[in-house]
Amino acid sequence: MTSSEFVEVVTNIILAGNAHAYSLGSASVRSLVEAKVGAVEITPAVATPHHLDNARIQTALTTVMASELDTLMQVQRIADNEPKQAAADGSGDVLAASERVTGWTRALDSKACELCQWLYKDGYVYPADRPMTRHTGCVCSQDPVVA
Repeated sequence: MTSSEFVEVVTNIILAGNAHAYSLGSASVRSLVEAKVGAVEITPAVATPHHLDNARIQTALTTVMASELDTLMQVQRIADNEPKQAAADGSGDVLAASERVTGWTRALDSKACELCQWLYKDGYVYPADRPMTRHTGCVCSQDPVVA
């Protein structure tokens, strides 16, 4: 397999993962809202062009392949973080579009880093349309606050 064939195959895998992760992120937040309000939450969410940007992923992977650094580690980091970001964006898009959601709090992972713990701010309620700040590898999530 040539380097360009590798980049194409891995790009397609990442893009498929992004589409699924976006859908799962939006579905999981919908179910949280439904559980909190006791009613069906109909908030359509469609992955943005950013998550399905073939050229962006190909450029990143081509850069990694040309690097002298640890190629496997860098490819794994891209493949790991891309769907996490897509899932977080899917969650955020549903929160922003929902008429029942007034805001969200940061739900911390059990191994949350110092930055995430600071962003938690003792359960501070962020506006529903504010995107969640995240870093590479972040697995925190948004917990909806409903009216």
